[in-house]
Amino acid sequence: MKPRRILKISLTDEARLQTLASITLSPLRIGVLTALLVISMLSAGYLLVLMTPLKTLIPGYFRESQRAQTQEALLRVDSLRAAWMRNEAYIENINSILDSSRAPVSLPAEPSAPRPAIDSLLPPSPTETSFVRMMREREKFNISVVAPLAAEGMLFYPITEEGIFAADSRESRKARIILPDGATVMAVADGVVVASFFDNNVSAYTLLLQHDNGFVSRYSSIGTPLVGEGETVTGGQALSMAPSPRGGRPSEVWIQLWHDTTPLRPHDYVSSPRVHSPLQQ
Repeated sequence: MKPRRILKISLTDEARLQTLASITLSPLRIGVLTALLVISMLSAGYLLVLMTPLKTLIPGYFRESQRAQTQEALLRVDSLRAAWMRNEAYIENINSILDSSRAPVSLPAEPSAPRPAIDSLLPPSPTETSFVRMMREREKFNISVVAPLAAEGMLFYPITEEGIFAADSRESRKARIILPDGATVMAVADGVVVASFFDNNVSAYTLLLQHDNGFVSRYSSIGTPLVGEGETVTGGQALSMAPSPRGGRPSEVWIQLWHDTTPLRPHDYVSSPRVHSPLQQ
């Protein structure tokens, strides 16, 4: 049999020849005791570091206050770096502008406007044209009823307090108003000025107003406008003064009115109690 190794440690009093203490260790016991000793030392070291200020010496350890200060400092550094880069770019642009020896840089050409698409639809056939004409004739009376119904919720004003409708314009969709000197042209209803321009054909101004419920009014051959495009006006507000008389004739302006693209007779909506006869011209 293989001999078993045993380690025996004895404490002996040689003067009295007495054994005070004795311990016998086998290799297994030695290994267990060594492992327990190592674990105890590691535990004691861990507790020592954890419970004392020595933990601040551990690499990467931060207190909460130090961590917050570090984050704030990093944010400040990033902000300073961004500001520095903007300043550097600004200085570089200034230097490039002041540098007279730099090569000229050609700007990229603006993209050309797209060409309008060509309408590929065929013209209406005679049958289609005849059908459209028939439907317009059939529904014209229904269309004439829509505008008065839409006008029930609106308040119309006369185009002028001093002018009068010409007798030949009462049934016309482009009415002629006779104005005395110094009279004003007023808005027929609340609305917005959508167009204001000088008409070279008549050497006078034209205004176009958009009203509620789909109504649009146009004032032609008027004097210098008192309102501009995009301006909101109220019914009865002065739009312009009367134009200057021409050829010995009194001042006159023209008024047109539409409802959803359907032309109306202005006399039916903004008429004056006085009517100007051709004999009075």
